[in-house]
Amino acid sequence: MNFTNLGGAGGKICFLKNVNGMWLLQQCVEDWARTGQAWTVEELIRSCERLPAPQMFFDVDDPVLMLPGDMHGKINRQMEAAGFPAFAMNERDIPRMANAIFHSLARRYADVLAAVFSNHRQAIEALFVVGAAPRTHISTG
Repeated sequence: MNFTNLGGAGGKICFLKNVNGMWLLQQCVEDWARTGQAWTVEELIRSCERLPAPQMFFDVDDPVLMLPGDMHGKINRQMEAAGFPAFAMNERDIPRMANAIFHSLARRYADVLAAVFSNHRQAIEALFVVGAAPRTHISTG
């Protein structure tokens, strides 16, 4: 399941699992900005709040998605390979792709958390989700 033990401060051991995160959205926001579609994370969240849960999810930990560049295209290729239509770079589809990113991440985090609970025989004292947050606005100028 690719968990590891990491030495922590004070002689503690951290049970660790790396999972892709908001990097996916950050990369897409940058892709969209290059085509003149400037969105903030706040705008995307507000747009997604009005959308139903997507019918499709993608593998957020696919090694291809760990590399920078053309994240919109990389996610679309996963969607098409699974038999779902690609997302266009327009006002309608950008929030739909963001919604798929949020829900795919949430699904993966839930799966990892379930695996932690099934493999860890002691009470979990703390759970930390860490990483870099995406920039909230990408300038096109």
